[in-house]
Amino acid sequence: MRLKLLTNLNTLLLVAVCLALGATLWWSQQALERPFLLMERYLSLSQQFHNTVARNIEDYLASGDALRLSDANSALDTLKNELTPLPPALADALRPSLENLSTYSNSELLAAGKLAGDPQALLLQAERELSAGLEQLGQYASDATSNEARAYLPLLFTASQHLAKLSLAREKLVSSGRSELAGDVERELDSIELQARQIDALPLLGVSSKSASGTDDFAAMMGLDPTETTQAEDAGIALKRELNSLLSRYPAELKRTRDQIEQRSQLSAATHLKLNAVQQAIAGLEPVVRAEHGQIQNEVRLIQGLMIGLILLIALLIDTLQRKLARVLTYLAPLLSTWAEGDFSRDIQLGKTNRELRDIEASLNRLRSYLVNLVGTLRLNAEQVAGSSRTLAELSSGLHSGAERQAGDSAQIRDALGELEATISQVAG
Repeated sequence: MRLKLLTNLNTLLLVAVCLALGATLWWSQQALERPFLLMERYLSLSQQFHNTVARNIEDYLASGDALRLSDANSALDTLKNELTPLPPALADALRPSLENLSTYSNSELLAAGKLAGDPQALLLQAERELSAGLEQLGQYASDATSNEARAYLPLLFTASQHLAKLSLAREKLVSSGRSELAGDVERELDSIELQARQIDALPLLGVSSKSASGTDDFAAMMGLDPTETTQAEDAGIALKRELNSLLSRYPAELKRTRDQIEQRSQLSAATHLKLNAVQQAIAGLEPVVRAEHGQIQNEVRLIQGLMIGLILLIALLIDTLQRKLARVLTYLAPLLSTWAEGDFSRDIQLGKTNRELRDIEASLNRLRSYLVNLVGTLRLNAEQVAGSSRTLAELSSGLHSGAERQAGDSAQIRDALGELEATISQVAG
């Protein structure tokens, strides 16, 4: 691989590390936001169900207001639509209970509006009428002048006491919903009936009342003259008849009220079972949501760990390449120093490396060969110059010896010429 490619590879790896690190941080932020959004949706779903569905249904059971039930059904439809952003596993776990509650609300709960309201209203009205009847009988006895009227008062007082106890027992029965308390109501009712029978057995007191009766409207339309008759009748007869009629109707009203209370209790229990099923399904989502949060955190840790491992691997790769180049340079420095000292005995062997270093190796080895040849040539020429120098030295020494001999010969000739000149002078003289 070329050195330029290695440099580009290092740069590319560093850029890739930066990009991967940025992408990891962005993904981690997005991933960690998911559990918080999921928890927020879960809490919103739970609060919305409690505030808009459960509360409206309970208000509907208490008041029978159809608008409350309509609001609850609308809230259920909204909740079912809000399941879409949730993960499929969470939505599938909650959807069946919501569908079941919605079906129940649109069928059985919708038809149960007639059971709402005060179930003891009819009994209250009957008790008020009984109380009014007893008061009228008391007034009847007070208007009488005979001694038999005194027998009415204790019986009416006792009946009024039992009527008060009847009201108290009825209120306990309705408020508690316990069927065993119906015996107290029936016992007080039997006591009132006993007093009524005793009152009915008492003689009339001779207090009369007048009742006017007219012909019907049809006779008036036909142009006939209506005749009015006035008939005198003892008032005690009608009062006793009305009291017995009220007492005979009360057990039926009591049974109807008990049935209504029981139906309301069953309906309320069934409704609360449906609501509890949804609430339990919503509550069951909490550990799943928390587990989802933990799973996402583990995924983030895993991705970050892999990213750290990748960064370390890239750093190790870059360090390996740099160490390899540094090792080559460390190997070349002392070898070139020996060459500088004139020792060309070792050539350069870098082993397996990149193309540029192999080219450097070949160039340096060629330089070594050139320097070896150059030094050899210089040494040979130096030896030749040294031989020529020795020859010239010997030649110079021979010339010097010849010159010295010639100088000696010249001195001898000069001496001989001097002697010859002296001889000639002597001869001439």
